[in-house]
Amino acid sequence: MTALNADHLALSLPTLGDDLIVEAEEICRARGAQVLRAPGGVEADPRVSPITAFPASLALSVALALRAGWDADNPEWISIYYTTARRLS
Repeated sequence: MTALNADHLALSLPTLGDDLIVEAEEICRARGAQVLRAPGGVEADPRVSPITAFPASLALSVALALRAGWDADNPEWISIYYTTARRLS
C-alpha cells in the first residue's frame, strides 16, 4: 500500500467479519488513493467473497476502460499475453 498515490484507485473487497477493512481503506486514502468498496463481498463466506464481489469489480473495470477510450474486449497488452501464454510452433 505504500506505493499508492493520488493517481491510483484502490478497490476494496470487504469480507464478512473483516475487522481490519476500515483501517486498510484509511491507509490507502492516507497515501492519496481513491478508495471504492466493491459490493457483494460480505454476502458470503469469506473464503468465496472474491467470487461474490467479482461482478461489481468486472463492471467497474469495463466502465473505467470505456471511459478512458480503451477497448475492454481487446486491451493493448493482449498480444503480448498470447505470445507468452500460447506455445508457438
